[in-house]
Amino acid sequence: LGDPVTLVGTVFDPNEAPDTLAVRWTVLLQEPGTTPLVLYEGAPSATGTTTTTWDAPDARGSWLVTLTVTDSDGNTGEAQVALIAADELDADN
Repeated sequence: LGDPVTLVGTVFDPNEAPDTLAVRWTVLLQEPGTTPLVLYEGAPSATGTTTTTWDAPDARGSWLVTLTVTDSDGNTGEAQVALIAADELDADN
């Protein structure tokens, strides 16, 4: 809890150079009425790698991290991963 988490992704479009794509990292607490927090918006590297850091919360909970990529035609793709923030002592729960 409360530790930074480094998020790394790779994006690809067969018709465009990676650094011309737009990427967006968001994180959402999986509870009713919550709004996604934008962690990063911009372009990936020339190789398509995108990295950001999320300062994980000090409270336990389930989070959904989403990486969205958009090309110049407005086509999008996304990948998601669910993370659970828990105390080390609660690792067996």
